[in-house]
Amino acid sequence: MKARRAYVTGAAGLIGKDVVRQLRSADWEVTAADVVAAPAQLQQQGVTWCVERAEDLSAQRLAGYDAVIHLGALTLSAEQKSFGAQVDLPDARPMLSVNVLGTENVFRSSCAAKVPCVVYASTAAVYGRPLFHTHLGDHAVEATGPFRPTSLYAHSKLMCEGMADFYAEQSTTRFIGLRPTFSYGLGRLSGISGMFAAWIAQAIRGERAVLGHPFGLGGKLQLIYVKDMAQNFVDAAISGASGSNAAAAIRSSVFNSATHQVLSMAQIRDVVRACTDNSDVHVADGDFVPQLQMPLMSTRDAFEQLGCTQRYPLDKAIADMKQELARNAH
Repeated sequence: MKARRAYVTGAAGLIGKDVVRQLRSADWEVTAADVVAAPAQLQQQGVTWCVERAEDLSAQRLAGYDAVIHLGALTLSAEQKSFGAQVDLPDARPMLSVNVLGTENVFRSSCAAKVPCVVYASTAAVYGRPLFHTHLGDHAVEATGPFRPTSLYAHSKLMCEGMADFYAEQSTTRFIGLRPTFSYGLGRLSGISGMFAAWIAQAIRGERAVLGHPFGLGGKLQLIYVKDMAQNFVDAAISGASGSNAAAAIRSSVFNSATHQVLSMAQIRDVVRACTDNSDVHVADGDFVPQLQMPLMSTRDAFEQLGCTQRYPLDKAIADMKQELARNAH
């Protein structure tokens, strides 16, 4: 039987590296693409690495693939939250070029190449902040919205979802979008999720670990470990390429990542203390910063329609991070 083939953009990123590894474990042949050279862990049999931009892909380049998993994107970490009269706003054009024009090129080229399925990363930020005073409302927000993006990054991702709908109507390609909840892992030690992972790593090493701004004891997080998030993308690719489930007739769909875990910061702190046997683990007092506040998102569709599972709740994720840190220490 001929091996299935996947083209993965953003393959050097936090989620991308695990997507590549898990596709190989499922016996897919993988072309891993990013704008940087291949990480050592991706230099393996069955993985072809290329330095390539999403904006430069062509239909000829994607011909013969069973799935394209599009993870390549830029954030705008310095994006101004309040627009005053004399504020120097960051230049958003590089981010918009990659996220919107690059994604449009991936979508259009995939359709022209008749790729059966495109799986792409959106963001939970499309929902904006909750409509309730507390972090979590009484009811989970469905994948259909409402949407209240408050950043250009979130707007760019919502536009990508709209482009997926458009190209699905114009082609035989099926589009599946995934909106990660709070994804974390040791592959990224910058940004907000990187702060979270670095805090856990400190606790594992027996160091004093304090998680400060922008986290606070008043908030909650809907957690998904990087290996589970990567598996969501692989499950979506398998579903979309094979058309094997009840949702296959839907040409374009978007799912919230598959997680059952919603924990307060105090609960997270206590789990980290227990799993690392380190009592010197803390979350700084203070308000939970509004940028991190998102409504509780319904995740059942990813479990039911894509067949996703959650193998790594926080305690098991910490155990896996322990093993990874131990391997890296040798």
